[in-house]
Amino acid sequence: MLQRPWHITLFGGFGLKQRSRDTAQPVSNQMAMLLALMADRLGCPQQRNVLLEELWPGVKEDVRRNRFRVLLAELRQILETPGTPPGSVLCCDRNVASLSIGACWVDTNEFERIMQRANQAQDNESRMEQYRLADGLYAGEFLSGRNEEWVQNRRLHYARLQSLGQFRFAAQLEETGDLPGAMVQIARSIEADPLREAPRRRALRLLVESGDVGSALAEYVSYKTLLRKSVGLSPTAEFQDWIRGVKGWAGARRVPKLQDVPSQPAKAATQQSEPAKLVLPPELTSFVGRNGDVAYISQLLPLYRWITLTGPGGIGKSRLAVESARINAGLFGAGVIHVPMSEAPLAEAILQQVGIESSAPPLETLHRYFGQPVGGGRNAALIILDGIEQTAETSWKEIQLLLAQIPNCTILATSRRKSGLLGEHEYSVLPIAIPDPQTAIEDLLENPSVRLFCERAQTASSRFRIVEDALKDIAALCRRLGGLPLAIELAAAQAGAMAPGQILRKISDFGSMEEEKGWREPRYRSLQASLAVSLEALSPEERRVFCLLCVFRGGFGEDAAFGIAGGSLETLSNLADHSLLIRSPNLQVQRFSMLGIVREFGWSRLSKSEKDEVQHRFAAYFQRLVFGEESPHFREIKQLPNLRLEVESILLATEWMLQIGQTSHGVKLIFAVLSLGVQYGFLGKLSELISVARRAGSLSDLDEAMLNASDGMLACLKDDAETARQKIGVAVPVFESAGLHLQAAGLRWTLGYASYLAGDYEYCLSYASEPEKNLGKYEDRIEAFRINLLGMANCELGNLDLANQELSDALSRWHQLDDKMIANMCEISLARVAWKLGRLDESWARYKALAKVFEGINDPRPIIYCAEGLGRVTADFGRFSQATRLFGAAQRFRESIGMQRDCGDRTEFERAVATCKKELGPLFDSDWQAGYGIAPTRIPKWIIDVTERR
Repeated sequence: MLQRPWHITLFGGFGLKQRSRDTAQPVSNQMAMLLALMADRLGCPQQRNVLLEELWPGVKEDVRRNRFRVLLAELRQILETPGTPPGSVLCCDRNVASLSIGACWVDTNEFERIMQRANQAQDNESRMEQYRLADGLYAGEFLSGRNEEWVQNRRLHYARLQSLGQFRFAAQLEETGDLPGAMVQIARSIEADPLREAPRRRALRLLVESGDVGSALAEYVSYKTLLRKSVGLSPTAEFQDWIRGVKGWAGARRVPKLQDVPSQPAKAATQQSEPAKLVLPPELTSFVGRNGDVAYISQLLPLYRWITLTGPGGIGKSRLAVESARINAGLFGAGVIHVPMSEAPLAEAILQQVGIESSAPPLETLHRYFGQPVGGGRNAALIILDGIEQTAETSWKEIQLLLAQIPNCTILATSRRKSGLLGEHEYSVLPIAIPDPQTAIEDLLENPSVRLFCERAQTASSRFRIVEDALKDIAALCRRLGGLPLAIELAAAQAGAMAPGQILRKISDFGSMEEEKGWREPRYRSLQASLAVSLEALSPEERRVFCLLCVFRGGFGEDAAFGIAGGSLETLSNLADHSLLIRSPNLQVQRFSMLGIVREFGWSRLSKSEKDEVQHRFAAYFQRLVFGEESPHFREIKQLPNLRLEVESILLATEWMLQIGQTSHGVKLIFAVLSLGVQYGFLGKLSELISVARRAGSLSDLDEAMLNASDGMLACLKDDAETARQKIGVAVPVFESAGLHLQAAGLRWTLGYASYLAGDYEYCLSYASEPEKNLGKYEDRIEAFRINLLGMANCELGNLDLANQELSDALSRWHQLDDKMIANMCEISLARVAWKLGRLDESWARYKALAKVFEGINDPRPIIYCAEGLGRVTADFGRFSQATRLFGAAQRFRESIGMQRDCGDRTEFERAVATCKKELGPLFDSDWQAGYGIAPTRIPKWIIDVTERR
């Protein structure tokens, strides 16, 4: 942690300074916006693509990526001054960026924490103190003077939170008899959220009770005008009635009372302490995996009067709504009422649930029931409308009428689609987390999906036991079901009759997961029944498009959807509104995806001929996307970085091409996307496709050369120099004779790198001695590879100053090309040079910073290089125990992915390990095992923790 953390203020405008310093640090406008984006979500990594879109909407991807890189570098110079450990303030990798919690204090973050403490305070004095602190922090509107969309959204959020806090603070002050203080806080509440009616009503009542009726009426007229001009609405009927009573009051001492404001402090205090009435379904099972959702909804409930939880059937909306309401019952003085929706009119359904019979109109009865005074600024009631999409369309309008007639009522609805009406705030419910395929066995029970399955299976059968052999099958089952709670629960219900592995095999039959008897509604007793409800709500054309879109296995954009399934953006949006598709947020180009179990359901509704036809269209579309409209040939390949979002679909298209006999096209696609597959973690799938292509037979010489080249490049990634040199060596002449000079040049570089891995450094120098020519726009890239390889070879030959110069030149070129991955790999070579030159502190700092960068990427090789580099430096520092643990962890990681050591790494590794053995003696084995025994998935984080303890 920094001795002087950074102090960032966002209320009233942007400010940046270090504590104990009076002067603010000047920053550029864009730098301030980037800091504000990260500071407002302190400690939460922000996706880089989201930050890019917010900072430079509409700007070309390559331009804004370059701007972002420059901006980050400038920001790091400001935040991480000399002597500050790299990465201790600004935490970035190729996917995310964030500010460290320990290095920054942010006023908005502290404001929300104080408001939460106020809600949880057990006595009035503590609660008032927290409201006082929050008011002191709110120095003005969020990022005053900025008008970006995200700023306006956050500004509204904080304004509502401030208004609510000061409203409740005023209620507490009024109860203690401090009316002047209450008026001040009411004014602050109105200032923060001028359109909110509750503080206006309280302010006018206090004015009338003090005898200043004229000011009260003038304030009402101003508020009415503001409301009409801003949102086209009028004050509620009850507020208007009260004002008419005030106007007709001529000298009487008694003042008409607004029902949501306590005029009797003692009575209000008594009512506040009474427990809220709960009409909620019983808790039949444990609540698993939704703590984050509950916490977020808890923040929304005081701020919005109508919240709709949306998502597909079986996602867990109803249970989430009930548990969120149960936890927040203290916010609602008259109670929390769960209303399962049916065809009955809304008001009648609510009255039936609370057991009230009356001859008066339902809304009038509800008004009387929920119109009692409530203390502490709380709302009267929270009404959960569960499954609102089942009712007639008029029910959505009934909600608006209900909210207008009962001002203190809050609605928490669940629905498969949002209404889109004024006043609704949507919260999209996502599946619970599923385990990563690389998750260690000992960590699986910490995963919400696995825990949900195990708890429900134990409930279903006393014979079910959690054993290590079954956990992998349970994890695979949860992944197969996509984290959909209903699907997991239905699968777990069969645990008494079948082992998890048998359940996993059985669910290939989509209709087999059914609960014939149980407490659920019929539409939730099978996955088919649940999803059929959503499908029946679509038009025939929308149903057709949805089923055809199930050909995708990953995300897709509007162009792909239209080209393959004929789906327009309007159709896709409607499918998303019905929770059958999931929108990918904050991307420059809108993309969609769907849950695996939803996709399987739609796919099962297609006939075999329909499946064959859409698979052919799918394969043809992505073949054209890679190669252009012309006949597939490598000279027509489009720029691969533009295809990074489509890698999964391209690999699936490749698989189908190989299955239907279009082997040559499939082979070309394998070779074309190899670099993207490496970068985004599809190595296993690529190896599998290469094997399938070889078994297909009837390969041309060029096809065979492409497969050999692909095998050779994959071997390079495992530092298998012998296989790489053999496979690539026979491929290069074939590429040259076919006129594919660009690909041949790239393969020659790979052959040079394979020679480096084998320790043949002289060959590396001979290859890299002359630049490649006539390569067009790719010439700069190949030249960067050449200079990079020169530096690596000279490093191993002992020409360290020259190596440092060449690698620095290469690094600059990679930055110009905006290739962050290879730039970071070049940094690893520079860290190695620094170590060989004896600059241990520099080498340590480089390796440590790179370990953080590589922690979250799909390619494990860089983290292994960092671990071994840190081990060598640590041994030279004389910390042999720590070095041994690093070497053990690196060895375990290498073995887990089948990665060998190149000649130089092997020599240095064996020498350093031998030194550690000599120095540690009998203690060596225990230290080695301490590192080797760490699960591979935990190693990246463990390495970072180790470096922090230097």
